[in-house]
Amino acid sequence: MSELLNDFLKEKRILIAGAGTTGSEILKYFIFYEQLDLTILDFDTVMLSDLNRQFFFRESDIGRRKVAVISEYFLKFYNKKIKVIDKNLFDCEIEEFDLIFCCFDNIESRMELNIRISGTKCILIDIGIENLNAHVKKVIFEKTSCLFCIKDLYKQDKFRNICSLKGSQKREDQIYALLQKFESISNQEIARKRNTQDVIPENLKVFNEIQKSEIIIRETIDAFNTSNKKKTDEFEVIGIKDNIIANTCFIASIATAFAIAIIFDNENDFWFYNGANTPYITKTKIQKDHKCFICNK
Repeated sequence: MSELLNDFLKEKRILIAGAGTTGSEILKYFIFYEQLDLTILDFDTVMLSDLNRQFFFRESDIGRRKVAVISEYFLKFYNKKIKVIDKNLFDCEIEEFDLIFCCFDNIESRMELNIRISGTKCILIDIGIENLNAHVKKVIFEKTSCLFCIKDLYKQDKFRNICSLKGSQKREDQIYALLQKFESISNQEIARKRNTQDVIPENLKVFNEIQKSEIIIRETIDAFNTSNKKKTDEFEVIGIKDNIIANTCFIASIATAFAIAIIFDNENDFWFYNGANTPYITKTKIQKDHKCFICNK
């Protein structure tokens, strides 16, 4: 795959759109490839919540532009120059690129890229992560279905994308405040709330700690969902409580491998990974939507 990819990437102008968790994983993949024409696009600053799941940022980078930090990192540690676009997608030109990895976490930017590549020979690889699931979609104008054809996939709002804490600071702060509130729960309250009373004294301390953690999480979820239309779940609350979102990094690495591999898949243009319960992978070819205004124009 490495040699095949190296040959494919020669003289290709590559854009990584989005410098979040997935964008960082894509960048890591390309670190050791020589002479790549690589550009990273992002209009965001480094936040504290970025540090537990992104490779290129340090605490001293908080508040700095993401693309500037990444550019400096590549030059300092790998003596590589990468181009940067420190602009909003809607304010810049992207039609010059041959291969685009869409690592945005919002529908609007995805659909904007989808429209921009129509009429070009650019290959668009869309990467999406939600909880323990990931998908990649390859879009080649006139040859495959496009992102608008699968627009319903992006309309699911039952779960919040845990990899995107940025732009949700108020929500995160509210959940954290509730966690702190329930942290002070007493052992007597734990005993009152626990499902079983049959705990031998030797195990009581350990049992209380386990029960306390479970109760704090459950009480936080219930309290938050009572006053918020967009609900939270155990996955999000635990991620904020422990300040570690290892699953996101793991899923992002899987999605990155898919994003590279699907380039050479001539039969399928959509790969899906389900990491919940028994993990499985699905590969398929998405048919064009006859109502799609892009594919049928």
